Amino acid sequence: MSYNKDLTALVCRVFFDMNPPELKMSQPLSILEDFTRAVVPILLVGVAFAGYWYWGKPSKAEMAEPTVKIAVPVATAAALPFTGAIEIMVDGVAKPHRQISIASEVSGRVKIKNPEFNDGKYLKAGSLLYEIDSADYETAVKRIAEELLQAKNAIKEWAVDHNNTLDQIQFAEQDLGFVVNEAERLRDLRKSNAASATEMDLGRRAEVTARLSVQNLKNQIRVLEARKARTESAVELQQIALVQAKRNLERTKIFAPVDCVVVTDDCEEGSYVQAGKVVAILNDLGKAEVGCQLQLDDLFWLWKVRSPQELIDSSSQRGKVYDIPPVPVVVEFPFHDRLCRWTGVISRLGGTGIDLSTRTIPCVVLVENPMQSTVTQLDGSPVADFLPPPLATGMFVSVRIAVKPTDDLLVVPSTSVRSGGVMWLVRDGKLVVQAVKIARRMQDQVLILGSPNGLQANDRVIVSPLAVAEDGMLLEEQKTE
Repeated sequence: MSYNKDLTALVCRVFFDMNPPELKMSQPLSILEDFTRAVVPILLVGVAFAGYWYWGKPSKAEMAEPTVKIAVPVATAAALPFTGAIEIMVDGVAKPHRQISIASEVSGRVKIKNPEFNDGKYLKAGSLLYEIDSADYETAVKRIAEELLQAKNAIKEWAVDHNNTLDQIQFAEQDLGFVVNEAERLRDLRKSNAASATEMDLGRRAEVTARLSVQNLKNQIRVLEARKARTESAVELQQIALVQAKRNLERTKIFAPVDCVVVTDDCEEGSYVQAGKVVAILNDLGKAEVGCQLQLDDLFWLWKVRSPQELIDSSSQRGKVYDIPPVPVVVEFPFHDRLCRWTGVISRLGGTGIDLSTRTIPCVVLVENPMQSTVTQLDGSPVADFLPPPLATGMFVSVRIAVKPTDDLLVVPSTSVRSGGVMWLVRDGKLVVQAVKIARRMQDQVLILGSPNGLQANDRVIVSPLAVAEDGMLLEEQKTE
């Protein structure tokens, strides 16, 4: 019993750090108790390590064979060279190529008005719109014609006076010659005292009178020459006035300058019109335009249609940088269960620059023949029992622009492009993470810019999702095409 008590006291002290109930705290510990208290925890830890080494050691089969990596099945598609055209589709509104204001160039009362000259009516080029009473303008033509005739007659009169004066000068010069000879003879006679001084003075006076007569006739010729210029100028003025009078007479009839549709009409038969007053507005039907808004990405592809040489030539000419290449387009308008199409070209950029609210650029499409269109069913089947409508002002249309890119592009499914601008490729049965530069996104495809160190033609791209994607992981390819 004494041994059992001692063992109980030892266990209580070692494991519970307390005295047994019947022992007193004042009893001192023996050397054996101190040794046991120090050694027993070490023995217990050693026994635990030995058990772990014996029972926790893996079997030889587990240590002999490493874990086998399993290839992940993925669906792939080929990256193919893009040989088609990039299609840009935007909405637009049809508008007239030209809107012509018709104003009366002369005043007067409207005598005749074309019954077809009304709002919304179609008129062919050269059709009479209205005619102003021409009586006053016909009278003006006759009056100016008579004044011109008088001016021409004045020239004839001048010619007669000029010729007469020339004849008089000829005779006066002959008379002067006789007077000079007579004066010389009198001087000779005076030297020999055969003539008196009075006769000598009379001879000199006759010579002076004859010279004065010749000089007066020559002065008259100079006056006639000056009058000739004034008379010829009067003829030219009358000719100009006659041309203007005839032009005013022609302007009493106003014709349609082009094939057109009347937009507004402010002219009635019997009304009085003032010169310069706008009486009608016409829409030119020879050509039509479509206004649309292009995204900056769309404009980029239009700009790249130019060849390098064209870009160099355009940069050397200051105004050419605003020109846009004439890229062909197709204008479409759904008309009930029909689809009307017109052909056109990109004409120019809008003059307002970039729209600050939408960040788009206005663009103008020119349709050369708005009266001619092709009509099909919405599914593309032909239609034979339908009259094609014209491209009318205000139509909301769709504009399809086909751009042939000059860069080397690759086309891949849209599901192959991952976030961050990367793609997963399969090369030699392993995954390769490849960064790419996206050129354009389409409905179910993406165009990638080719590069020597990037995506290559015929590369296999992964189109299926992966929970984890790491470079070099094994893949089992399942081709979709």
